[in-house]
Amino acid sequence: MARIKPSEMSAEWEKYLLELGERIRLFRALKQMTQKDLGAATGTSAPYIYQVETGKQNVSLELMWRIAQGLGLDLELLLSGGNIWEEPTEKSVQQLKDAVDKVKEELAELKRREDELLGKVERLAASSESLIAKFGGGTRGG
Repeated sequence: MARIKPSEMSAEWEKYLLELGERIRLFRALKQMTQKDLGAATGTSAPYIYQVETGKQNVSLELMWRIAQGLGLDLELLLSGGNIWEEPTEKSVQQLKDAVDKVKEELAELKRREDELLGKVERLAASSESLIAKFGGGTRGG
């Protein structure tokens, strides 16, 4: 195994921190969380999360675990340098199914509300037509 020179190690470490920060930012965005949300979930702050995401802050393993927990992820996924989309886990597939089901429920509720509003508009239109027919559309004599 070849030895890595300290200067090379530093450059590699900085590159890894940038990639790690980018993965954190990506997962945070996918979870629709702000830096403030993630800071609150991890017991840190939005500025600290910003520093982690931009590779400017070295983080402890404990904080990485708290970030993973805050994002609802396995620590291994967050730390891995591989493609996060290669092999979905049973947990990630279930989370995706749950999210799709929630969207379907929300769409069904919106459709129900739309149908309800259309019914009210139709009844209002029928009432208006009835009143116009009853009282006539003409002018009153004086």
